[in-house]
Amino acid sequence: MAEQEYYVGSVGPLLYDDTDEYPDSVPGAEIYLAALRGPQILLDEAPIEDNNVVRLQDFEDLLDLALRIHNATEKLSIADADEFVIANSAANYALGKLLWSTIKATLKTYFDTQYLASMIPYWPDGYWPDGYWPDGYWSSETLMLAEIVSSISLDGWHKDGDTWLYSTPYVFYIAGKDVKARFPRGTKIKLTQTTEKFWYVDYSVSDEGGTGVVLMINGDYTLDNDEITSPHYSYASNPQGFPACFNHVDSWDGFSTDPSGGCCNYSVEGGIVTLNVYRATAGTADANNCRINLPANARNVSDYATFSMGISIKTTTVAMGFAHVAQNASSATLYHAPGTAPTDWNTSGDKNWTGQIRYHL
Repeated sequence: MAEQEYYVGSVGPLLYDDTDEYPDSVPGAEIYLAALRGPQILLDEAPIEDNNVVRLQDFEDLLDLALRIHNATEKLSIADADEFVIANSAANYALGKLLWSTIKATLKTYFDTQYLASMIPYWPDGYWPDGYWPDGYWSSETLMLAEIVSSISLDGWHKDGDTWLYSTPYVFYIAGKDVKARFPRGTKIKLTQTTEKFWYVDYSVSDEGGTGVVLMINGDYTLDNDEITSPHYSYASNPQGFPACFNHVDSWDGFSTDPSGGCCNYSVEGGIVTLNVYRATAGTADANNCRINLPANARNVSDYATFSMGISIKTTTVAMGFAHVAQNASSATLYHAPGTAPTDWNTSGDKNWTGQIRYHL
């Protein structure tokens, strides 16, 4: 009968040795892992193994396995078929293995939800999930990280999952939902109607029928009463393909014939509109004022005003003039010279104003 050696009071797993044969009473191996060695007990049969009682030979085999792993040749890249040794908790911590492909898939499932959970608190109020992402665009708030990454384009544009519908030559709408937070003033727009077209957003409105997006008028693009495909928007400073400026459809007050030639264009950056005015040929005056329309209304804040310098022509007099943009103004008031009134202009003959007008949306 095999000799059973069992140490009572040991710290850690209690080890027993069943390798000795009677009548030899000397254990076949000394047990050094028992930190508090109690009296030796000889058992007629092996004790029941569990998490606290381990067969000595099994423990030695495990130590041998650890040394073999430690001394094995290192592999510098991991393949899906590579195997990892585990202690299987579901099988009383028996020796087991896992494939790298299984570990990888398990980690992905876990971290996909964790990354999204950490991102949700940082979206602006009303942007998550319905105000920013179109209804049905995402499956739930516990989205896959891969889905979020795939929705972000490296060219600076966001593709909209909603359908854009024609309303007027400078208005499109999204039916049945309030998504005006997606289109603040100055947002850049790209869409396709046979060719790509571009605008800035002037403003957006919503009601029970949906959201209307009003575009800043420019002299380069007009929205057709046709299908809109590939709808994109951007908050980036310079999304790929977006024009550096647009031709301004300018109209003047105080003239029988407006100034002409040269150029008149505008751009929007960081909520600031820059309107460049250079009409090479002076207009013909018919009133004592001088005004030019703006691409979009100025900021509607009490006592708001901006002033920009320019060059004025009053019949044959050239002077350093300036432009004044007031709260919620749709046009700039042009002055012939500092210290003059806005009505200090000629009512006949040549009249013109050249300069750069800057104001906030």
